[in-house]
Amino acid sequence: LGQLAVLAGTYSHFSTDPNFPRELFLKLYQVWIENSVNGLIANKVLVIRYDNKIVGMITLGTKNNRGDIGLLAVNANFRGKNFGAKLVRAAQAYFIEAGFSQAQVITQKANVPACHLYEKCNFHQEKIENFYHFWL
Repeated sequence: LGQLAVLAGTYSHFSTDPNFPRELFLKLYQVWIENSVNGLIANKVLVIRYDNKIVGMITLGTKNNRGDIGLLAVNANFRGKNFGAKLVRAAQAYFIEAGFSQAQVITQKANVPACHLYEKCNFHQEKIENFYHFWL
C-alpha cells in the first residue's frame, strides 16, 4: 500500500515542486496511507488483488457531508485493465450505501489520466482552485 500511496501522489504539488524535499514527499504519503488504514483520516480502504498482491487501492472518507476519495492508485503493470474504474465504482457504491447523496474527489488538472477516469465514472468538474505558495 505504501508504494501505491506514493504512486497516487505523482502529480501532487508535493511531488512536482522542486523545492519540496523528495524524502518529505515520500514520508507524507506513507503517513497518509497509514492514517487511512488505521481509520484516522479514512473510513475505508478498498483494494484490488492479483496473485495475492495488492495492485490497486482507493481510500474513502467524508468531507463537507460528502463521500470523499482521498488516494487512488493502480500499479503501472496493471493499468488498462479497468481496475481504476472498478475501484471508483466500488467507492460510489460504498458512498450510496453509507447514505451520501454526493461524492467528491480533488485532483490536479495535470493528472490527465485521473481526470479522464473520474469523468468516465460520471464525476463532473465543480470548480478549479489555484494554490500558491512560496518558500521562505
